[in-house]
Amino acid sequence: GSRLTAEFDISAMVKTGDNLLCVRVMQWADSTYVEDQDMWWSAGIFRDVYLVGKQLTHINDFSVRTDFDEAYCDATLSCEVVLENLAASPVVTTLEYTLFDGERVVHSSAIDHLAIEKLTSASFAFTVEQPQQWSAESPYLYHLVMTLKDADGNVLEVVPQRVGFRDIKVRDGLFWINNRYVMLHGVNRHDNDHRKGRAVG
Repeated sequence: GSRLTAEFDISAMVKTGDNLLCVRVMQWADSTYVEDQDMWWSAGIFRDVYLVGKQLTHINDFSVRTDFDEAYCDATLSCEVVLENLAASPVVTTLEYTLFDGERVVHSSAIDHLAIEKLTSASFAFTVEQPQQWSAESPYLYHLVMTLKDADGNVLEVVPQRVGFRDIKVRDGLFWINNRYVMLHGVNRHDNDHRKGRAVG
């Protein structure tokens, strides 16, 4: 797999009280037979698993991107948010968002009077002057915090997200990060642990 987070909605399968959650992991997939990599193959779950409960009205999904100006000095942070309401009637909400640099507030604002029937999309964007640029050598991260509130100001959900200001491009077959050419060196090495499998760290 790609080692990316996978989420599954199990709301229809759980009940009040104790539940037994069973997961079946297939060792082989159709793509297995066309791969040719020198490594130990293992199946199973070797990352943490969490059970997350949400309010009927919540943030369903979001994506964050950063774009630099032509001089790679200032940047724009933009976010697309999908809000979901599982209640029987529409709900009016407020989406607050704040970008932190450590303890310092870089930007803070809100989208008011968001009426959510079932699925509703919202977006916001703002400029950050001379942000610290993310790179492998200096993986500097900001913290974006989104807070969803109901019409009475009650907090429904708080979602934090680490954000690195970076721009990744391929130009003429070359790899660039933040307008700097990056030469990649690597070997076909896959570290393995006798207890954790390929989750070495």
